Amino acid sequence: MRLLASSCAAHEGLLYRNLPLLAWNIARTKKPYSEGEFVKTCLRDVIAILTPENDSLKRSVSDLQLSRIVLDESCDIQDKPQLAIFVRSVSEDCTIKEELLDIVPLKDRTRGIDLKETPTNFVEKANLQLPKLTAISTDGAPAMLGSANGLAGLCKADDRFPDFRTFHCIIHQENLVSKKLNLDHVMKPVLEIVNFFRTHALKHRQFKNLIAELDEDLSNDLLLHCTVRWLSRVKLFLAEKHKDYPELHDPQWMSDLGFLVDMLHHLNKLNLDLQGKLKMLPDLGELTHFPSELKANGEAAEVTKRSIAHYATLVENLQQSFEDRFCNLKKQRPQITFLINPFTAESDCLKAPLVTDEAASQLEMIELSEDDRLKYVLREGTIGTEFWKIVPTDRYPSVKQAALKLMSMFGSTYVCESVFSPLKQVKSRHRSVLTDTHVKELLRVATTEYKPDLKMIVENKDCQVSH
Repeated sequence: MRLLASSCAAHEGLLYRNLPLLAWNIARTKKPYSEGEFVKTCLRDVIAILTPENDSLKRSVSDLQLSRIVLDESCDIQDKPQLAIFVRSVSEDCTIKEELLDIVPLKDRTRGIDLKETPTNFVEKANLQLPKLTAISTDGAPAMLGSANGLAGLCKADDRFPDFRTFHCIIHQENLVSKKLNLDHVMKPVLEIVNFFRTHALKHRQFKNLIAELDEDLSNDLLLHCTVRWLSRVKLFLAEKHKDYPELHDPQWMSDLGFLVDMLHHLNKLNLDLQGKLKMLPDLGELTHFPSELKANGEAAEVTKRSIAHYATLVENLQQSFEDRFCNLKKQRPQITFLINPFTAESDCLKAPLVTDEAASQLEMIELSEDDRLKYVLREGTIGTEFWKIVPTDRYPSVKQAALKLMSMFGSTYVCESVFSPLKQVKSRHRSVLTDTHVKELLRVATTEYKPDLKMIVENKDCQVSH
């Protein structure tokens, strides 16, 4: 502490600049409170500007044009349900932001009425404006999407809520559709072989050495795909360990394995394309086109006609599952087209609740279709949010408002899922006694895109030195 006091006296300005930055970095990297009470105090000062009670944050939220709420629930290390609430907001200048509003521990049950009370109380506490709500995205649990007793149904029945859309997370739905492949007879032996390698340390090391000996561009561990030579060496390795899998010698099973690997490759690529922050409805193009792409399948393989018919049936079933599961998304194709290129969209594509006056919006669409200046801007490559920034609100108020609403919508709970990984780091088995307030503050700092003015914060603080 003497060293700290002397440093404070000699380099007061430097200390003022660096200590809050140190605390901020500790929170960002989800490290434990190991720097003493002084750093804790600084950390609280930094986080104070991010709390819902902060006036500047309230003003920035109230200035937002439209918002979408995303909710998802997961259990922490103590089996306590934690409800993550994110807001996706769009301002008048088409700036899109996604921020963690709150993470609320659910003390008892997780019924629809319990889930509804949590965001409602927070909205009132943070002075958010419910009329600006455009959509709610959740996972597909009945407590979330139930039309009567679920969160979505209860909110729609509440007069305080406007007419909003509900989304069942598209990534969850894509995972449900992928289960329609139903090739358990292939996956079971594959998992057994993988577990045989991974659960025995010696065999795992020997297998990694085997891969290292191959003169091919392979990773140094188990792969999700393989070449014929690689697979033949696996058979030989298993034979040396007196582990026999007759499926590896069955041509039909090997064909099924190749089919499953190819299909999972495409499904995994689709899943990755749907992930990420600040996605918009046009980014779902891959999802709407995927059923059509399923029709084009065919790699040269020596399999019987019966097998080809079997694979064709599996692909058709998968395609039908996609179409059934995402039929509502397909109905929104006209609105997606409007957001990408309003000049190719139908003039009557904007319906409630996107617009309040459909007749006025149709007249604006007709007028917009003849706007040569905006056509030139779009042809020059100004697309997406950059294009809509240029569209004048005073001339096309209904059209611009509809575009802002569509920008605020995206049917995914990815942002909530992404906060549960830091939750496991922040509240691990080594730090399971963290209070709910500390967990909330640390997660907000770890996930926010907000940049605090640390210099302004510390200018109003007194340097605390030891006597």
